[in-house]
Amino acid sequence: MKNIALLIIFGLILKNGYTQFNNLNIENDIVKSEKRIWKDFYYRKTVEKKSPLIGIKQTVIKEVSYSGDTKYTIYDNISLNSKSFDLEKTVYMIIDEKVFPLDAFFYENSRKASISENTKTIMTADSTNTTVVTGYTQDYWKFAKISYELNQEIINKITKSDDIRFRYYTGPRMITIKLSKNDIKNLKKIILYK
Repeated sequence: MKNIALLIIFGLILKNGYTQFNNLNIENDIVKSEKRIWKDFYYRKTVEKKSPLIGIKQTVIKEVSYSGDTKYTIYDNISLNSKSFDLEKTVYMIIDEKVFPLDAFFYENSRKASISENTKTIMTADSTNTTVVTGYTQDYWKFAKISYELNQEIINKITKSDDIRFRYYTGPRMITIKLSKNDIKNLKKIILYK
């Protein structure tokens, strides 16, 4: 009975073309005839004490065609405070103090807003509680969606590296993200996955 359940689960994974292995997401894409290995990373802390960064969601993807060609792409969703300048078009990857400039492709570079209600609970004359709106708060931030590809020299350097950073510029301000040991380990897992 246990073996049958395992076979059913394995069959579903193969049918759907998606699985998760060792914290990596793995998909077989029959449309593009490739295997996709990817992971999301999240960053909020920068090397700089003052930074316009609110946060980055970064997706690193390795695409391996059925013919054996491999492509590595990074997709960044970057949130910045409303007063920051727009991102420059070059992202820098710093691997063990060696700088690699990467040309970014911009999908979106815009300003977003969110409005939230300020509320207060009050007691009415008949001793029931009711919530009333006391005002609104409006927050603004800048948002950019970019992607850039990693060449084989960068990939080779990452596999031997202990220190990886990403550098972005917004006008006069720098944003430097230093990858943790765990993030570097996961990045290497993507690269080394067969």
